[in-house]
Amino acid sequence: MNLTILNTSIKAHIGMPGASIYAASKAALLSLAKNLSAELIVDGNMAIL
Repeated sequence: MNLTILNTSIKAHIGMPGASIYAASKAALLSLAKNLSAELIVDGNMAIL
C-alpha cells in the first residue's frame, strides 16, 4: 500500500498581501490533489481528500 500526504494551506483559498507566490503554489498543490484523486478512483484505487 502506497500512501501520499499533500499538505496545503488556507492561503490556497484566501489571498494575503505579500504571500502571492506561496498562495499560488498551495492552490496548485490542492488542484493536483483533486485531479489526481479523480484519476486514481477511475483505476479502482482509493483517494481521501
